[in-house]
Amino acid sequence: MTLGNMRQQGVRSLSITCGALHCHHDVTMDVSGFADDVAVPSFGPRMVCTVCGAIGADARPNWNERAPVSLFGRSSMVAVCVTVLALLASTALAQDQTDAVKDCMKNVMMDFTKQKASKITQDAKQLLSIENSLANRRAEEQYCLRYVECQRPLFSKTTDDLLPTVLGAIFSDCLKDEAIETYDREERK
Repeated sequence: MTLGNMRQQGVRSLSITCGALHCHHDVTMDVSGFADDVAVPSFGPRMVCTVCGAIGADARPNWNERAPVSLFGRSSMVAVCVTVLALLASTALAQDQTDAVKDCMKNVMMDFTKQKASKITQDAKQLLSIENSLANRRAEEQYCLRYVECQRPLFSKTTDDLLPTVLGAIFSDCLKDEAIETYDREERK
């Protein structure tokens, strides 16, 4: 992604996070003085942390400054609608269907937890490899897909044209939650 593309999407600054394993200092950097053709990732290797002095950082668009979009353009807004729809739909579901959804979600979470626990025994070189990071992300995606499928019965009365939006919002929020849990431990503001 270039700065020009980022600006077209309503973002004018970068979120820079220190690359040191022990630091993770986070700052926002105004890049309005740079040309449109500059690649966003090119800033990362040039950064020096003002807290620990480490060279190299993660540079990403500061999506938090982007203006809110329509209701169906932001997953968090859709998640509110999803929650309301789920509450309405759950009252109409039979108790055995509700129990089946809870059991499905419990099984999915247990499987995912076991899968994550099995990776703890790997040595440090394997944990930091690109292949391991990709495998972890794929595992998170599979978990979120299974999580969404467990919730599908809650939306059996949802119209066919709205169902992909609702399930997509649940999937997106699930992936966001996993990323926050894995990398930040708390949501950035």
